[in-house]
Amino acid sequence: MAVLLNKISKANVVDTVIAQLLDRLLEGELKVGDKLPAETELAGQVGVGRNSIREAMKVLQVLGIIERRQGDGSYISSSFNVPFDSLLFSLIGKISKPEELVELRRVLELGVMELVIEKADEEDFRLLQEKVDLLDRYAKMDPIPIDEAIRADMAFHLALIDVTRNDALVEFGKLIMRLFQASMIAHIATPQGIRRAVQDHNAILREIRARDKQAAREMIIQSLMVWREYIQIYKSEK
Repeated sequence: MAVLLNKISKANVVDTVIAQLLDRLLEGELKVGDKLPAETELAGQVGVGRNSIREAMKVLQVLGIIERRQGDGSYISSSFNVPFDSLLFSLIGKISKPEELVELRRVLELGVMELVIEKADEEDFRLLQEKVDLLDRYAKMDPIPIDEAIRADMAFHLALIDVTRNDALVEFGKLIMRLFQASMIAHIATPQGIRRAVQDHNAILREIRARDKQAAREMIIQSLMVWREYIQIYKSEK
């Protein structure tokens, strides 16, 4: 299908490209499964270099909005569920490079961790451990039930946010975690990834239970570094 983007100024090039593509989705001009024009064609439409288009594609890929098929180009992902609410689209439009997504998750998880240490009781710890144990059971299966494992991984992170007992933060946290879903799938969908996730979840829970903020902080940062290693788009393109 013909997708036409408008020419843009040189300022904020990447986020403007992303915003235009999101607008096309909201307007129904782009739909799930649609193939996007080649990067060179998009670059010509908006009057910017191909590198800017490629960076925008990377952001949309890590958010799960597009999928890149080797030798066949980029498509609106079949797993992309529309409509997203307006706030989520607004947040996506503000992310101009994948590194910003890493920073966003780091701020969220470190802030949640501090509140969990302050507020969690033994029942909370029991429920959190159950989430980790469920993921561990999936990790030991052959083959690994990927869909169930992904839900279990997300359930642990959402359960941590619930322990803050802050309704506004819980709703905000759920919204933000949707931004990480595609990249978490890339991490959890391999035997090494799911085993490392179980290991990291256990370690983080152990330090939170010990009320050791510094140790928990270090474990969270370490786990985020491992998480991003499994996201292929962060690797240099050949």
